[in-house]
This record gives sequence, C-alpha cells and structure tokens, in this order.
Amino acid sequence: MTNPALPTNNNIYKHQFLYELIKQIRGVGSVLNSADVPALPTDANDDPINTESGYWYAILEQLKHFGDNLVFWATGKTAAYPVTTDGAQVLLDAAPFDRTVMIHVKATAAFADGSGAQPVFTIGETGAADKFTDGSDIAGASAGAKFTYAGELTADTDLIVTATAGTGTATGALAVTAQATMVEA
Repeated sequence: MTNPALPTNNNIYKHQFLYELIKQIRGVGSVLNSADVPALPTDANDDPINTESGYWYAILEQLKHFGDNLVFWATGKTAAYPVTTDGAQVLLDAAPFDRTVMIHVKATAAFADGSGAQPVFTIGETGAADKFTDGSDIAGASAGAKFTYAGELTADTDLIVTATAGTGTATGALAVTAQATMVEA
C-alpha cells in the first residue's frame, strides 16, 4: 500500500484522500463510487466537523467494514524521561475510541536517593495518572530493569507519564515505549 498524499484543511481534499485510501485497502483494481466514501460527521447544525478528529473518525467508520483481518488503528511512541522530568508528559495523544495499550518501561539509570529523593514516575491516562502503575514497583530499580504494563486506554484520554523530579544528587531515568490498538466495539 502506498501512502496517499495528505489532504489540506479542506473537506473536498479530505474526501478525495479518504476515497484514495479506501481504494488502496480494497485493492488496486477497485472501482468505487462516491457512496462508498462517508461524509465527515456533522455537528448540531448539520455542518461537517472539519477537525482532525472528525476526519479520522470518518476514516475509522469506513474501515470498520473491511473485516477482521484489518488492523483498524495502531500507534506507538517511545520517549525518554530523565531524573529532571517533572509534571504530566503526554506519551500518546487521545483518540475518539478505547484502545488496548502495551507499555514497556526500562530504567536507563539506577533509581537512588543520593542526597535527596529519587524521581517518582506514574503511568496512566488523563484523569487517572496511576492507572497502569503508581510507580512503587519502579522505585529503587537498578539500571536495565524492565517493566511491562497492559490495559485499556479510555477514549478521549492521553496516555501520560507523570513525574516528580529527583532532588539533590538523586538518580533515576526511564525509557518508555507504548503501543496502542483500537478496541473493537
């Protein structure tokens, strides 16, 4: 499958992009008519929702009809969090549907208090910062220690890593990789 050209912020181009994407999924020789391509969802005034999430929603609604062999939505990201990381950090942006998430964590530096307090990391989602781990299992980890978490990332929430920075000469750092796929309703 080749990547169709990205559309501009114009409904006509977005509709054409979706049309080309569906043709590629169905096969090179596929013949489609305009009824095969859904319109963007509309707001209360029946105006198209011309936003990125509205556009992807239309694509996902169409892709649901292609059978169980199609991976509907998959995304992933890796990020490093040093001892100085503080506050909520978005690892994966929200999506308009539930996703199954697999999170792999590796301590890239030993967690130790030194002359202060080692950093604390929790992993969760917007509104539930410790949904996957409250960080107690990471505390005191040696360099190279690995942890794995899995679960369901709720629709419209970001996957977040929330940190309290280490103080003094404390050490501790993480590399976190997350992979998420759409949960079939």
